[in-house]
Amino acid sequence: MLLCTANLFDYNKAPIDADRQLRERETIRAAAPDVLCVQEFWHATRDPDDPALARAFAEFCDQLGMVGRLAYAPSFCHVGVLWRPDSASVESWQEYSRWQWHHGLGMAVLDIGAAAPIRVATTQLHPADPAGRLTEAGYLAMAGLGNPNLITFLGADFNAAGREPALPDQHGPFYDPEPYRDQQRGLPHQQFQIEWNDDPDAEPLLDRRALERARRAGLVDIAHHLRAPWRRTSGHHPGDPHGDRRPDGWRGSAAALPLVTNYQVDETADSDHARVSIRIAPDRIGNR
Repeated sequence: MLLCTANLFDYNKAPIDADRQLRERETIRAAAPDVLCVQEFWHATRDPDDPALARAFAEFCDQLGMVGRLAYAPSFCHVGVLWRPDSASVESWQEYSRWQWHHGLGMAVLDIGAAAPIRVATTQLHPADPAGRLTEAGYLAMAGLGNPNLITFLGADFNAAGREPALPDQHGPFYDPEPYRDQQRGLPHQQFQIEWNDDPDAEPLLDRRALERARRAGLVDIAHHLRAPWRRTSGHHPGDPHGDRRPDGWRGSAAALPLVTNYQVDETADSDHARVSIRIAPDRIGNR
């Protein structure tokens, strides 16, 4: 069973690049995910129940041959979970709108014909505020996504790196390397990502607190868990000042980890973020 997560790069935001969005949909259809998490489905509205937003998302789902649910975002960059009707059916859907997200969080409980359902959640953490991301990671903990007894997959644009240790063939202390080592210090875009230092000439180091909070709350980095070679998920798009980073990916609860068989990054997504996929073996659920 294939689970994908994709930041759609301001999908539907005016002026709409219809050709790019068509290519984006075609690459998703070619990948044929059973479940798809999306971020940055754009629609400018202050009304979470705006029928125009619902129609736009329903059209997007139809174009992919999927059905889904959308979580409203105050930023207008909404997030959602989609699934193929022949692969899964929804048991429940929850939005966590009572908390102050920059974007949002939604979770579907899906019946995949296995011994137990799986929970698939998606979010996009704050793009410009390290302290805001830390708060939002606390919301992930409050939502219970890391419950070790429930099978939970979180596909997201985390806009952050974690503190997972480097693999034996890597240099440096962390699995996710520092992207700004070779950049001039003090550039404005670095402030979106780095830990605060009162010295303006200090080395710009990533603020890793948000995903470390998520890890301590039971959400394990699946790429690192599989010992997958590090792959960027952003930095390939023209005009990205940050360089090679891995803000996108999958985290899972302890109960979810034994199901995962494969991890893959695809940069042909016609977005400023790569599409990240995992494969799971539903027949392992009864054998946990």
